[in-house]
Amino acid sequence: MLDSNNIYCASMLDSCQQTLDVVADNASFFSKKFSKWLENSLNGVKNIKLKFKKGYKFLQEKIVFCPVCGSKDVVENGGRRRLIIFSTGSEYFKIQKYYCNGEHENGVTRSFEANIDEIVPKNSIYSYEFIETVKYHNAPVHAPVRVTADFLNRNDDLSVSHQTVQNIIFSMENPNPIPLDSSGKYTFDVLWCKAEGKWKSFYFCITDAITKKVVYDEMFPAETANNLDKFFKEISPYLPEDKYITVDLEKKYKKPLKKYGFKRQLCLKHAPKAINTNLNNIMTAYKKNGGKISPKDKKVIEEQKQKIIKMILTKNLKAIDEMFKDLMDNFNSLHPCIQTLMKKMIIPNFDDFFWYLKVDGVEMTSNTSELNFQKALPKHVKRRMRVMEGSEKRIYLKYEYRNRKLEEKYEEKLSNDLMEMVANNDHI
Repeated sequence: MLDSNNIYCASMLDSCQQTLDVVADNASFFSKKFSKWLENSLNGVKNIKLKFKKGYKFLQEKIVFCPVCGSKDVVENGGRRRLIIFSTGSEYFKIQKYYCNGEHENGVTRSFEANIDEIVPKNSIYSYEFIETVKYHNAPVHAPVRVTADFLNRNDDLSVSHQTVQNIIFSMENPNPIPLDSSGKYTFDVLWCKAEGKWKSFYFCITDAITKKVVYDEMFPAETANNLDKFFKEISPYLPEDKYITVDLEKKYKKPLKKYGFKRQLCLKHAPKAINTNLNNIMTAYKKNGGKISPKDKKVIEEQKQKIIKMILTKNLKAIDEMFKDLMDNFNSLHPCIQTLMKKMIIPNFDDFFWYLKVDGVEMTSNTSELNFQKALPKHVKRRMRVMEGSEKRIYLKYEYRNRKLEEKYEEKLSNDLMEMVANNDHI
């Protein structure tokens, strides 16, 4: 007669019978803890069954055939002992070995073993379930590796080092493939991260202004003209010929964007600050060269600067043309510092302030990129990074987590729509 513990274990095994076949010589072998591990850790495994023989847990294939010749004339041939670590603890298994009685070419082995690639990566003792637990503990709140290690080690059967957690994060690949098609309207920005105690890690990222998805990204040790050229050279062949990109007013961006066929929209959120900065530099140089700026001059400069900013932020092309014409017709009456600002900054880049008014879908600010950065690697996290690879992998981890959540949300919506459709048909 089965005791209450055995009855509990049998019910737990029934709940996961669709995903894992279990054959046992003695039901009393199962403990409550092992049943929980079995249900949580091997959920979703399709072609592996668990069998207990002579006190060992054997992982066997449900449908056995030779991977070389395809023959089903196969016999069991012992097993290889292997440790696999799950978030609930570690377990030793025997991986079932087989011998094929079919005809093989001379020298081609007839021995093979159960393929457990669904459970654990090759040459690793950490199961996919363990790896996903590490990722999902880190990704939502950007948890430090030691915090995640402590979380896993709450189980007495585990002793995970922070280095193991870090290795899993560092194994992340970029989950965002270059899209086969994109809108032709983009935003671009660079995220500065700490590395080696300095700002030595720079994440370049192009985001689609319409879909809000990452189009292309790469990490560099410096934000130089050469790295910018390399970045845009790599991505431009994959983008439409007619393409627009919203960026801040960094001077280094202009040359590579023009070289690779981007029409540049200057971020209007940064424009007033950039105008102020440039004008202050011009005024400083003007005074160094012997020019004098009286309080009256400062008032005139401020009024004329505000006219320029108002023109830049106006959302009517006809009104913009009228304001620009008025500035140019009265150019000689402008203060020399304002004249210099017009010559160096406003006139050469005039069209780049207003593409968003001429072409639908062009963003007037780079907010899309900035919001993406705030989610992928917030300020408090990017400041604690120690190496460039750490910043890169943390960003990829967050992207994978976000993509997974979007997929789950989409699947849930499809399921709800289907249930609603079925309910409506039943009602009819």
